[in-house]
Amino acid sequence: MKFATLALIGAASAVQVSDNQQMLYDIMALQTSQVDANGCPIPLAITEDELAYQLGEFSRNFNMDNWDNAMKVKAGLAKAGKTPKFAVTTKELYDKSFSFPKVRNYDYAVEQMNELEHYEDNLNNNLSNKLALTRFVEVAKKVRANLNDKYDIGFIDPGVEGDW
Repeated sequence: MKFATLALIGAASAVQVSDNQQMLYDIMALQTSQVDANGCPIPLAITEDELAYQLGEFSRNFNMDNWDNAMKVKAGLAKAGKTPKFAVTTKELYDKSFSFPKVRNYDYAVEQMNELEHYEDNLNNNLSNKLALTRFVEVAKKVRANLNDKYDIGFIDPGVEGDW
């Protein structure tokens, strides 16, 4: 009888944890999405700092929402008469992501980084070219996967958050 009572109490408490977890997931989804509690999009700040943030996030994660936001901020700044620096910086981030400087000079790493640089330069030279954007994202994701697979702890992915 005691065992059955304990099992019943345990099952009831498990349901409570599940409900609390669901509420936590809902709150986290609101925080990570770019909408407020009413479901309305949060307006972008039309500042150079916001532009740098959106480009930095795109350079790390290749999320098209960040690219679209950066283009909107750039257009807003252009309307205000400003011409900020607009460039994807994935190669620079990856250059700093090798935990051992010698690893960056290995043939395979050089080959991967050269390919990334080629497509990044194409994109930065023609920002409105959708084909250049698509190819850059494809190559950048491939290079990220290759470097993570090949070097494991020798390459720390800048797109992964954490305290390294």
